[in-house]
Amino acid sequence: MLYYLPNLIECNASVDDRGRDISNDLTLLARLPHLKSFKYEGLMPSIYLRRLVIEINQQLEHLSIYTQDYQWPFHSLDFFDLLIHLQTFHFYFLLITSENFTSYFLDMKYFIERNFCENIAWISSKDIGQIFSLPYAFNHLEIFEKNFFQQIHYLEYENENYWNHIEHLTLHINIYDPSLLKLINEKFTKLRSIDYQVPHFSLIPQDNELHQYDIRLSKFIFSSRIIFVLIYHCRYDKEVNHS
Repeated sequence: MLYYLPNLIECNASVDDRGRDISNDLTLLARLPHLKSFKYEGLMPSIYLRRLVIEINQQLEHLSIYTQDYQWPFHSLDFFDLLIHLQTFHFYFLLITSENFTSYFLDMKYFIERNFCENIAWISSKDIGQIFSLPYAFNHLEIFEKNFFQQIHYLEYENENYWNHIEHLTLHINIYDPSLLKLINEKFTKLRSIDYQVPHFSLIPQDNELHQYDIRLSKFIFSSRIIFVLIYHCRYDKEVNHS
């Protein structure tokens, strides 16, 4: 579609698995001379994303990328030297790696020095890592570690207003953790839905797994390979009532 929109000023692209690999089509990209803002959410490797941006317009002022990769994609910062008008860069990278993220410190600090973002956070969980700019610019966040809020690292400082855009949360951990749910309720004040994805699960909490806790959501999504359940206005107490 971009071929037919030469006057496009802003582009927000949310792409499924079919847009993962466009390596054979990159040479066919048409330039978008008026494009100022480009936001991408999908699974395309960052090496293709960087080339895509360069091909369509090096005059971008605002760039947002939400994707996954196997390594931190900005070991070389030459890409940003080409984007001479860039004012903001918001990103979320899910990294399938066990590398030590502190080795990326200088690369990450570069984005703050250039005023592309206010801060950067990272957290690792087994073979999954997450690095993202702050304030968090996307409406979806994934949590793989039950001690997410205790293990998150900030390049600069912590601010309670970092999470204002998050409306949807995906949990890859046990939902029956009252301390985690309490922090989720306190931090993500705009949260509207939770997607619970755990391969092995139980709908029945064990003793003391939920107690002295109260949460209300307008929508709660529970999904796995077998079960998909919608629950509205959920309330969890010392005694759990299922509707």
